[in-house]
Amino acid sequence: MWEAELRALFAAYVEAKQHQCVLDYDDLLLYWSHMMTEPAIAADVAGRFDHVLVDEYQDTNRLQASILLALKPTGNGLTVVGDDAQSIYSFRAATVRNILDFPGHFGRAPRSSRSSATIAPRSRSSRPQMP
Repeated sequence: MWEAELRALFAAYVEAKQHQCVLDYDDLLLYWSHMMTEPAIAADVAGRFDHVLVDEYQDTNRLQASILLALKPTGNGLTVVGDDAQSIYSFRAATVRNILDFPGHFGRAPRSSRSSATIAPRSRSSRPQMP
């Protein structure tokens, strides 16, 4: 119904970005993903980060997940946080499969900090407690 108009609008958008020499968020992800396919560059970028934390991982898309896995392919120093029951960005190509399949990439079971023996009792206290 609006296909021709949307194509024209998107073409104008791309032309305006190129004319202004700017990138949008999706462009940045595509360039980063392509960069991470080059082993030397991927190793250099990965070496700059000891730890990577991703919040709301249930709302990431496949491209974002592939970048993350290229950045930390062994999973060492990688933490993702999310709730598969709260995945709300499928209209932006987010897939709950990223968080559900995450443990399988590294061969170990996920841990939930909400139920850990250290955190749960302390979360019920009104006084700060240090380990």
